[in-house]
Amino acid sequence: MMKLGTETGSLVNHLYSRPARHEPAPFVGQGATILSWSDRQAATVVAVRELAGARWAFEIEVTDDTTRVVSGSVHDGSAVFETTPNPDGPRTLYRKARSTGEWVKGYRNPSTDRFNATGARGGLVLGRRDHYYDPSF
Repeated sequence: MMKLGTETGSLVNHLYSRPARHEPAPFVGQGATILSWSDRQAATVVAVRELAGARWAFEIEVTDDTTRVVSGSVHDGSAVFETTPNPDGPRTLYRKARSTGEWVKGYRNPSTDRFNATGARGGLVLGRRDHYYDPSF
């Protein structure tokens, strides 16, 4: 779970980041939301690998969806977004911890091929595509 005030400035993002213990297994094409300080980026799962080790349950890759405003304004927070999957976009790697259920953002070390966490925890929600741009920044 993202820590309110140090990892996220949004109560909504803090609540979204709470790990769901019994969520279904991820699958290719599933909607996702990447959580940041106060923004949310709609995304799509583009690769899934179930892991056999004791520490990690799954490794997935997601891409940011393409978004456009269909009504309202991004300048006052009233924007309504339309999202479209972008399978050719840049990929972000996440692993799900078995013990906590949290998604951990990371990268694969090119020389060792090992997963390295970036320190960002709980910044991903599966099963919903939500896009929000905080106009106060």
